[in-house]
Amino acid sequence: MKNYKQLIAMLILVACNGAACALSMKAAVGVGAWDAVAQLTSNITGIQAGTCGFVFNSLCVLGELIILRKNFKITNFLQLVVSFLFGYVVNFVLYTILVFDMNSYIVRIICLALAYVLMAIFVGGLMELNIVTFALEGFCKELSNVTNIEFTRIRQSVDVICIVLVLLVCILTNQTWTVREGTIIAMLIYSPCLKIAMQYEHKIFKQVGLID
Repeated sequence: MKNYKQLIAMLILVACNGAACALSMKAAVGVGAWDAVAQLTSNITGIQAGTCGFVFNSLCVLGELIILRKNFKITNFLQLVVSFLFGYVVNFVLYTILVFDMNSYIVRIICLALAYVLMAIFVGGLMELNIVTFALEGFCKELSNVTNIEFTRIRQSVDVICIVLVLLVCILTNQTWTVREGTIIAMLIYSPCLKIAMQYEHKIFKQVGLID
């Protein structure tokens, strides 16, 4: 019963996280480094942002498969399910629900901040459940294991590479900038909110029987 409840909770948290991510993209004042790559790719190709994100996440799972080979577990494929659901919700919310104009700069900043607070809550819940990791974090973790480089250093390096790549492409192609002041805001508020959220969620999840 607990596994069934955990699975439902995981799917709900992933879907809610996708909706919050869509709100951050709608704000159009910059998003996190990884999402900025997906959004920029969407702007260039015309493919929906959630779909681009799913493709990049799938490449991360492929990277895990290459690293782990025979040690790659079937449960690792759950990352593809999570990535697909996340991308689908991003597309649905961004292109079907959030179709109104958001002209006020202050409103866009508020929506961006709200989106990242919500994402911290939902990701914190997923981390507490500890059923499956997001594909990017899973790949970075396995890369850390084979290179003996700290996970946090690898994860931060990915963000730096993504930001540099986005900046170069935007400069060379005159695309809309997806790395902006919102990216800095996200970096400042996400980690502290994540830490606080996990503390409360750990207690709540224990009370409702989702974790031991």
